[in-house]
Amino acid sequence: PPTETIFNLVVPSSQKMLTTIRSRSQRIRFAPVSDLEIEAYLEERGEPIRKDVIAFATGCPGKVFRLLEGGYELWKESVDLLFSWMRMPLLEMYDDCKNRLASFSSNDAHKKLDFQNRLLDCMEILLRDILVLQSTGDIEKVLLQDYVSTLQKWTERLSPRVIADLEEIINQAREDQIINVDPRMELENLVVQFQQALRFGYV
Repeated sequence: PPTETIFNLVVPSSQKMLTTIRSRSQRIRFAPVSDLEIEAYLEERGEPIRKDVIAFATGCPGKVFRLLEGGYELWKESVDLLFSWMRMPLLEMYDDCKNRLASFSSNDAHKKLDFQNRLLDCMEILLRDILVLQSTGDIEKVLLQDYVSTLQKWTERLSPRVIADLEEIINQAREDQIINVDPRMELENLVVQFQQALRFGYV
């Protein structure tokens, strides 16, 4: 290509890039977009402004549009499923997780991946709300309002170190998707570690 050519590489983790490419690249980090900026953008496009959807998107405009296009109800179902799993006996939870993933056909790989990503998003929001309660105690700032009382109980069990460990597990799961780790094994491992942390306070 001509010498003035610039390539824009968008990656979830720079560590997955070849060292030779990473060393010749300039890293640009994108901060979350503010809720007010997203509202202004939606208004400009004539899209409905739903503050609950904007809050759940956590600063990602693309996620706002996916939620507005029918993904919000699926997301809420995933939240309910995650909290249901956290209350189940371990073996029952394991079987339910396995059966749900087995219900996707070989032609539904993208749907299975979407299912896993929604659960990862839910886990991140759950940890975000626990950190909010730990640092401010303000339940009005909690996104998962239907589960405030449960989150308050979990807030007492999880230390900042355990929350950091769970965040690392989520990040690793996202990176593993890139190298096609079996989503069934990945998800089963995740929910088991989450349940262990929320029940006993350690990973």
